[in-house]
Amino acid sequence: AQAFLAVGTSDPRHDDSKKIDYRLSKMISAWKKEDPPPNRVKPIPVQVLRSNAYLARASNHDFNKATADMIMIAFFFLLRPGKYTVEGSAEESTP
Repeated sequence: AQAFLAVGTSDPRHDDSKKIDYRLSKMISAWKKEDPPPNRVKPIPVQVLRSNAYLARASNHDFNKATADMIMIAFFFLLRPGKYTVEGSAEESTP
């Protein structure tokens, strides 16, 4: 639209009354119905993962160390850690 306005022509998305064209508005509303917004989840603080690793390291049981390793592997290799972790408090973040 900026290219059209730069050369002095009107915005092709709008009709004569400066509203979005009827066909475009119907198409956009159909897309919104077809693709609902994603479900949001609260991120976990990184301190939870750090505490898990610390407790496993301090343990004398190999089972605890293996469990902590599996949690880290599952979290960082199977999930999307940038989406589910937050530095600082959970109140400060928006996923």
